[in-house]
Amino acid sequence: MTPKRRDPQPTNSTRPAQSRETRGLVLLLLAEEYPGTRAEHALLHEVRAVEGDVDSWQRHIAYLEERGHICVESREIAGRTIRQFRLTADGLDLVDGNTAPDPGIELLR
Repeated sequence: MTPKRRDPQPTNSTRPAQSRETRGLVLLLLAEEYPGTRAEHALLHEVRAVEGDVDSWQRHIAYLEERGHICVESREIAGRTIRQFRLTADGLDLVDGNTAPDPGIELLR
């Protein structure tokens, strides 16, 4: 799935709808890898390709993790700490429409 790039918009911090869409895009991308993981740099690169500049990246990740939609794992590779993200079963249920919608996430298909 390659989402279509959107026209430049005001920053996420000024557009709550954009923040919900960014979080939804993260879930959709991770659903493609389920049950595998995706490295942070690769995921952020893909989100930027669609969303443009992504403000508050850490805020989006914290929200998704706190809601139980993703799991954040850190690994040491060649002396560097690499964060990887994995969709949880609850996150997959949300993406698949098997649970009630999350008000902080907009899944655009």
